[in-house]
Amino acid sequence: MRACFLPFIFFQLLCFVTIISLAQKASIQPSPSWITDIKPNLDAKPKARISGAYYYLLLDLQENVAKEERYGHYAYKILTNEGVQEMSDITFDFDPAFQKLYIHKVAIHRDGKIINQLYDNHMKTIQREQSMDRYLYDGSLTTIINLSDIRAGDVIEYAYSIKGYNPIFDGHYADKIYFDYSIPYDHLFRRLLLPASKHVQLKYGNGEIKPQINETKNTVEYVWSLNQVDALITDGNLPAWYEPYRHVIISDFNHWKHVSDWAVKYFTISDREKELLKVRVREQFKNEDKKTILLKAIRFVQDDIRYLGFEAGLNSHKPHSPVKVFDQRFGDCKDKSLLLCSILQLNGIEAFPMLVNTDLRSHVTDLLPSLTAFDHCVVQVVYNNES
Repeated sequence: MRACFLPFIFFQLLCFVTIISLAQKASIQPSPSWITDIKPNLDAKPKARISGAYYYLLLDLQENVAKEERYGHYAYKILTNEGVQEMSDITFDFDPAFQKLYIHKVAIHRDGKIINQLYDNHMKTIQREQSMDRYLYDGSLTTIINLSDIRAGDVIEYAYSIKGYNPIFDGHYADKIYFDYSIPYDHLFRRLLLPASKHVQLKYGNGEIKPQINETKNTVEYVWSLNQVDALITDGNLPAWYEPYRHVIISDFNHWKHVSDWAVKYFTISDREKELLKVRVREQFKNEDKKTILLKAIRFVQDDIRYLGFEAGLNSHKPHSPVKVFDQRFGDCKDKSLLLCSILQLNGIEAFPMLVNTDLRSHVTDLLPSLTAFDHCVVQVVYNNES
């Protein structure tokens, strides 16, 4: 009987997947009205001493924080057959849990003519799960446009918008803007449009690139514009915390405590959750002294809770319920950390989740306080007045 039902079940699943993919795919729309329209210089050329397979004519990135919308606009010239191979596909990544992707323009400039390449049937949306080899799934989608009939000498130009911020950030804003890249470019235009009520800090690295600032009653606009910038080639053996590129860090936090306050509410469990967890672990740690409980709890979470993370939407930064993680026997770093802390706290042992940056380590203090400064979660235990 099971074999008879399998084709029907497979057909239902296939229909379901198709409906989901249609609902989540990118849509073609005109450019948003709030952007500043920037044109690439189609005649720009790299300096004679620079060799490469392609050359960026325009890097145009604009963001409207009030609308929770990011706009990207790029143009690059294909210089060689290798460039045709490398740059004939365009990809856009977005998280369907809170983002929508709109594509405004895909075109080829050739011999003074503009060849439109933006058609619905040219777009394919797939789920790649690029961190799958590390047992992490974030639900992100990738829309791919495979360009046809690309030739050396063509200029490819495209524009798109991604609308939606992760609600886990509670309306806070942080970003890092680079002015140098490992490739040369002709023109960079970065525009940030903020509500007048949102105050941000700016911190520059490797030299200040002063923006043009325009203020109105309702908005503050920052514009950075650079021309004909060479590639910055760096030593591949540089430590991860060393940042050689010119950049600016932006954040609306003015103290690390405010970041901590934001995180604490997502790592706090309810009294009901504590009671449910207490029932589950009661027998496992019954009549044990604190030292034994500490060691058994660490071994249990480390060995019996396998590392596997589903990090779509809010769960990019918010841990799952400790009871859920205990029952399903898997979780990512923040899930396992909160479970361990909860078990220890139920047994009178002081323990706290601690956000860290595995690359920057102590150099995280070189950044401005922000929600995006960390990439890992561990546990700090206080036992016999020692951490």
